[in-house]
Amino acid sequence: MITILRGNPTPEELAAMLTVLAACSAVSRDSGPALATATDQQERPAASAGTSGWLDRSAGLRAPLRIGPDSWRRSAWR
Repeated sequence: MITILRGNPTPEELAAMLTVLAACSAVSRDSGPALATATDQQERPAASAGTSGWLDRSAGLRAPLRIGPDSWRRSAWR
């Protein structure tokens, strides 16, 4: 249930607000905890059709560095 505390919104404004709230709740239900728990870039699930890739905060994190030959060179590549 939604209660308007201040102001006098028009029916169009209420419809727009309810549309945005419904879209936000659908995105949060679809993404679930899978995006928050994936740590490695290869383990990250692809963004679903309803989720924007710009919202994926884990995309800004780099994958863990791996030990081995030429690891210093590979550390510069994303």
